[in-house]
Amino acid sequence: MRKIDYFELGGTLYIPATHKNLEAILLNHKYPFLTSVVICFEDSIKTSDVTKAMQTFQNILNNYKPFHLKVFVRGRNFENLKDILKLNHIKKIDGFVLPKINLNNIDDYFSLFKNDFYLMPTIEEILEEQELKKLSEKFKTQKILSIRIGIEDILGSFGIVRKCEKTYFDNLIMNNFISKIFFYFKKDFNISAPVFPCFENETMLKKELETETELQIFNKTIIHPNQAKVINQFYKVSQQEFEIASLMLEKKEVVFEVDKRMYEYATHKNWAKTILKREKFYGTK
Repeated sequence: MRKIDYFELGGTLYIPATHKNLEAILLNHKYPFLTSVVICFEDSIKTSDVTKAMQTFQNILNNYKPFHLKVFVRGRNFENLKDILKLNHIKKIDGFVLPKINLNNIDDYFSLFKNDFYLMPTIEEILEEQELKKLSEKFKTQKILSIRIGIEDILGSFGIVRKCEKTYFDNLIMNNFISKIFFYFKKDFNISAPVFPCFENETMLKKELETETELQIFNKTIIHPNQAKVINQFYKVSQQEFEIASLMLEKKEVVFEVDKRMYEYATHKNWAKTILKREKFYGTK
């Protein structure tokens, strides 16, 4: 299993396991600018297509050679995931997205792994705070790369469809729930940003990214390859941010000022580490 940093995932494209471009993407023939993908066997394909999709994926694995693209698989359910893990060459991929995680299924899912893959559990329903707390403890037993949030599923359970003119931070339900996710998980785990479903509205995508970046939430789910270009460009840091972060971590100045703004090493060192990682993977603006 190769080493992966959460910050290098960028925009993660979800691809239905039956998609016509799946093989071309995994062989680096199409969309070479992508940094990570999730092959989805769940909601994006029909039950009747699962067997054929499994056969297609096995054929791809036979010829697949890992490159810079980080590849994950989202199983349809527990039984389907067991079948996927039996495929030849499955260890060529980097990990798995676990769907609809809660206390009723987490132990079953984790029983399939021995820290041999990166895992990204997905929370796709409103959970009570006690359940979030218990999940947080269970997550510490596995190699969790990030925690994903199924915002469309959560809103869909209330009969809500997001408007393209608003970010999910403008939605009372999601704003409240994201705060809880942040509180119970951000200290110990990375959190991935949920999808922005309106793939031609670049303005609102950037507005969503702006708030997420301020909250140190990266690796956004995407449904269109062009969103990856916007996200990976947005994750670049300014030259000034890079210089401030470098100064802070190299000289470990206790307190210093830049452009009438105070910086403290003890308070802002984690921010500085994030800036340097973003610069490493995405460069400066």
